[in-house]
Amino acid sequence: MLLGVCVSFLLAKPISAYQMGEAYARNMGVRIGLLRVLLILLSSILSACVTAFAGPISFVGIAVPHLVKTLTKTARPLLLIPGCFLGGAVITLFCDGIARTVFAPTEISISSVTAVLLVPVVLVMMLKKRRGKLMSGLQTDNLTVGYGSPLVKEISLCVRPGRVLTLIGPNGCGKSTILKSVTRQLKIMGGSIFLGGQAMETMKEAEIAKKLAMVMTEHIRPELMTCRDIVATGRYPYTGRLGILTEADWQKVEEAIAFVHAEDVAVQDFNKVSDGQRQRIMLARAICQETEILVLDEPTSYLDIRYKLDILSGDTAAGKGEKRGSHHVTA
Repeated sequence: MLLGVCVSFLLAKPISAYQMGEAYARNMGVRIGLLRVLLILLSSILSACVTAFAGPISFVGIAVPHLVKTLTKTARPLLLIPGCFLGGAVITLFCDGIARTVFAPTEISISSVTAVLLVPVVLVMMLKKRRGKLMSGLQTDNLTVGYGSPLVKEISLCVRPGRVLTLIGPNGCGKSTILKSVTRQLKIMGGSIFLGGQAMETMKEAEIAKKLAMVMTEHIRPELMTCRDIVATGRYPYTGRLGILTEADWQKVEEAIAFVHAEDVAVQDFNKVSDGQRQRIMLARAICQETEILVLDEPTSYLDIRYKLDILSGDTAAGKGEKRGSHHVTA
């Protein structure tokens, strides 16, 4: 048993890499075939030890890791492994005590006790995981928006991972009003907005900024800022109080500028470039923010046909995860 515990700690690093998937683990130097063999041998030895002491048990190996992850809020093997050993031992001893005493002098199987107690835990974990998957991205529930009086009522939409959702309708029907409400420029009049499964009203501004970026129709007039400076503001949610960008941040800025083909205006004053160039710069700023959700209000309204087709094709590719993993809402 002690040997198994020691081997588990020695395997903490490759196990941590393996959680990212075999391709990434192999890229990080993990010998996948050897790791599989070691994990199978280790789990067999530890299972045999536990069974020898406590008899056949059920669901402990499935439920305990989930419970430990939930309590410690981490999946780091160096914390998870000892937590699982300790938690598994405590639960096994508890179930063994119930099996020996509750129906005394009759002794029931410990496997029956662990199954009765831990099956509900496993089911709850499965349901929470399924709910989290369904709630990823952006959702609205019976949302009502408007200016003073309701304009659009009972809006229920869902932007699923890797998809582009487009709002279509005539002028004045409320498309931009919906987007302004989603981005919290307008106070909602009813219903709820969920971002990543969490109600937006319970989230802090800094937290939302790392999950949602936007490009709206309003013109901005910043003083003495180049186009590159504007794009760089997309990195502010990830910087300290002084807003100082790292070399990695500046690299992301340049990549975003290249994505919208705006290298030729990067050093120019933002107020002195054309409307179409400003539109591309604002889109680059949103891309540079690297969020899960990208809200775009008429993102190509000022662009030439060449750039409209180019940006739309690239934007769609980004929404499908081919370039950047995100979900898009456009109007």
